[in-house]
Amino acid sequence: MQEGALGELGWRGKYKRDSPEVAALRDELMREAGVPGGVVAVSPDEPDFARRAAQLFWRDGYCVVERALPMDRVEAVRDALDTVVRRMVEHDPHRIGNRGSHRYSIGSAPLAFGVDVALSTMIDSAPVLAVVREIYQSEDFVCTGWGGDFVMPGSVEFQALHRDQGEYLADPSGRVTHLDMPTARVKVNFPMVLDPGSEVAHTPCNGATRVVAGTHSSRAPIPTLDEEPRWMKLSAAAPMAAGSAFLFDPRTWHGGTPNLSESVRALPGVSFVAPWYAANGSRNHRRRIPRSVFERFESPLARRSSAHLTSNDEEVDSGGWRPDWNVETGEGGGGPRNSEHKGLAVAQL
Repeated sequence: MQEGALGELGWRGKYKRDSPEVAALRDELMREAGVPGGVVAVSPDEPDFARRAAQLFWRDGYCVVERALPMDRVEAVRDALDTVVRRMVEHDPHRIGNRGSHRYSIGSAPLAFGVDVALSTMIDSAPVLAVVREIYQSEDFVCTGWGGDFVMPGSVEFQALHRDQGEYLADPSGRVTHLDMPTARVKVNFPMVLDPGSEVAHTPCNGATRVVAGTHSSRAPIPTLDEEPRWMKLSAAAPMAAGSAFLFDPRTWHGGTPNLSESVRALPGVSFVAPWYAANGSRNHRRRIPRSVFERFESPLARRSSAHLTSNDEEVDSGGWRPDWNVETGEGGGGPRNSEHKGLAVAQL
């Protein structure tokens, strides 16, 4: 970790952590935020845990697996992301963000900053791979790489609900869409707070992902922030401990929540695609894993799913990085509405 608390780089703009409006919203989230019924986390110690986790995934569009990464590997990922966060926000003094105020997708930054290798350890999680195998009923799924996002302290707005998977079928009759199919992709995130040694991942007020269960096959229009009922805004997948894996169907409605804490909440993760979808060209990715790292993977499924991402030597494909948004206007990476996100208004429930 580098010197200086990472959270101190947050809270740019009109509001501060102790602003009355912020304190009121924080108290409300701490009292009331959480998915209806609470987060159901499956333990790898449970008999037939992978089957139970897959059943939750099929039903709700997501599931949570405890202790999916040991804490030493959580710390390695956390240390890599510390570098990424510091390098990215250097370009954005006002914390405009590329997914809303104080909110960032990391994109290709880890590759450019030389910390990509540390993130490859997220592929090698035996509990996660067992669940993915159960979801697909096959070992022929393919890893398509890793990425993620982070939310700085001072993000005072809710991110609009959205899906991460667009339409990929072309039925001229309009009778069949990707919503009628089994999921083509499983996204696996490992929530964590970027404070050394912390066992915290999601809390009700640190920017936890909110998720609306059962919407992965819904054809209903996704409500806008103005239309969204209050209970959806409060449906944060919290609390959750560091080391947990949050697996979700990217068609499930989800969105970000305010980070009113003193810590950066990160959501690094990997993606796996179904065997039938992988045949459509999902192996065409940069070789991001050195051979020596690949050979240390303990799980045969980790090696099987990521061989196409592995270099034959110690050289890996590099890539440049620059902000994918206008740091003065906010336009770009976060879409047209990003220019409205200045961190100047506390989100309303």
